[in-house]
Amino acid sequence: MVLKFGQVFEEINISIVNSMGQKIYNTTFNFSDAVTFGIGNASKGLYFVTVNTNTAETATLKFIKN
Repeated sequence: MVLKFGQVFEEINISIVNSMGQKIYNTTFNFSDAVTFGIGNASKGLYFVTVNTNTAETATLKFIKN
């Protein structure tokens, strides 16, 4: 999965939870305007990706893994 932000952030935290609220992935990227990560070992289903930046911006995206 690739997320592009359009500006460089000092710190970006990515957290992924499944539809049951279980955290399956968490990582931090530094000084980036885009991040790439994979969840190849996750089961099929609905997931929520939460992105937090050092500027206190937060976004939550949902996706379905087939």
